[in-house]
Amino acid sequence: MKQRLRALFAFAVLWSSIFPVICAQTAKAAGNRFVYDVADEVTVSGTVSAVLTKAPAGTVNGSHLFVATLSGPIDVSLGAFAMIGKHPVPLQLGQRVEVTGVMLKRDNGSVFIARIIQIGEQVYLVRTRHGVIIPSQARERLNSSAAQNGGSL
Repeated sequence: MKQRLRALFAFAVLWSSIFPVICAQTAKAAGNRFVYDVADEVTVSGTVSAVLTKAPAGTVNGSHLFVATLSGPIDVSLGAFAMIGKHPVPLQLGQRVEVTGVMLKRDNGSVFIARIIQIGEQVYLVRTRHGVIIPSQARERLNSSAAQNGGSL
């Protein structure tokens, strides 16, 4: 009986010292989590100045597009799947694009989280309305069903 009490007491002491650390880490992670909100969406237009298939150091993972706008260059995160698969988004230097998404401010600068990319009349979805990245195979199915439905997504 005494051994059980000692073990229970040791567990209680250990738990009381670890529990605040666990809670602090959880709160910090939740506080830093980015939540995509379509109410905050804006559309930027400009000219493609660079296309990177890998993220620059210290920024959001995945492909990035740099768009030259009248207000200056914008780093646009395309996600991990926009530039891969059978039909990657066909971005070329000097091309005119419109990108719809949300600006994310970070300690080391800002990045524009793209949801929709429009090149001419062609529209490419790279994220859902909730900001979830659309895998390349799903994007291909969406684009083919849109073509069959007369271009509406």
